[in-house]
Amino acid sequence: MTALVSPNPEFTVDNLESNSLRVIENLRVRSPKDILLQAASKQFSGRIIISHPHDTDVNWYALMGNGEIHFATISSGQKERISYLMQRFAPDLNAGGYTDLVDWQKKNADYTYLCSRWISGDLNVQQTRQALLFTTLEAISQILAIPSAKVSIENSLDLDPILTSTPVQKLMTLADHRINEWQKYNAVIPSLISRPWIKGSTRFYNALVQRDNTLFVRTLEENLSQDLTFYEIAQRMNLDVFDLVKLLYPLVQEGTIGLKNFHATGDTPALPIAQTKAFKIVCVDDSPTILREISHCLSQSNDDFAVETISDPIKAAMQIVRSKPDIILLDVGMPGMNGYDLCSLLRNHKLFKTTPIVMVTGNTGLIDRARARFVGATDYLTKPFTPSDLLRVVSKHLLETEA
Repeated sequence: MTALVSPNPEFTVDNLESNSLRVIENLRVRSPKDILLQAASKQFSGRIIISHPHDTDVNWYALMGNGEIHFATISSGQKERISYLMQRFAPDLNAGGYTDLVDWQKKNADYTYLCSRWISGDLNVQQTRQALLFTTLEAISQILAIPSAKVSIENSLDLDPILTSTPVQKLMTLADHRINEWQKYNAVIPSLISRPWIKGSTRFYNALVQRDNTLFVRTLEENLSQDLTFYEIAQRMNLDVFDLVKLLYPLVQEGTIGLKNFHATGDTPALPIAQTKAFKIVCVDDSPTILREISHCLSQSNDDFAVETISDPIKAAMQIVRSKPDIILLDVGMPGMNGYDLCSLLRNHKLFKTTPIVMVTGNTGLIDRARARFVGATDYLTKPFTPSDLLRVVSKHLLETEA
């Protein structure tokens, strides 16, 4: 398309000519809210395209008739987005139904998809209108959270049939809470079709395992390693996508989690977690059962953990010197050489002056804790402990050594 105006003019209501066939490209505007309000006042009919300033894969479409909004959607990731939204809107309805029958490369493919559910009888006309409003509100909440953007204007709609028409001000009122919520995160997480991935697994575990159970964290890690969008991860884990954004926001902000654009190529590794440092963990205990449980828990929870188990405390010191671990777990009550003596021996070696050493014991008294500190133990893990307890202690001290 050829621009018929000078580059980046100020957006004004005079640019909106509903009966004109011209296309206005890349207009600089104060805010998307201004665009829609001015379009409503001018009774504009056509398509307003809002380009996200921080994500080149994201264009938002507001399809309007006589100043009211028929539908709002996104340019990319429509299939992923509508599958998630239909799961939230109608949990009992097969969200994936008919997705293979829609050409997702065409404009308004998600609108076509919703109409196909109506035509097939899965939704009645009232439910279809509610679904259209539901998806439009979700789009509006993200559009209006963008502080400033570029806009293109077209007079075509490509909507058939037109089932809904909602005043702009009403949509703004209905979406107000989500708009305010999304504004808090938009600068760091610009779109929900971006693909989050783990850059620092130790920090990831340290941040999440203290507030969520290990199974949840492992499931989240698995989904983050599969090159999925926020929408897809939320759908798979049955989460509200904004709850997922809130959970990951501080980790994205600090760089523990990275974001790939929706159309990112192989230039960015699909599984960057494999690039992180492998941490050596040595566990000394005379019980083979305890060793198996600890090794299984740590190995399964994080691919970055290389776990070595030692059942003979007499031979442990030499093996630990050879391994040079990043953290050491010592059982207290072992025959031949107890954990306190082994800890003291290791602390006197130049290699282990600052290595984290965690005493693992069923003793809970203050005297036992004081003795552990006296021989140089870094921390104390009391039996019986949960996998979350173990992972929290290990991640905490590995994170401190990594820093």
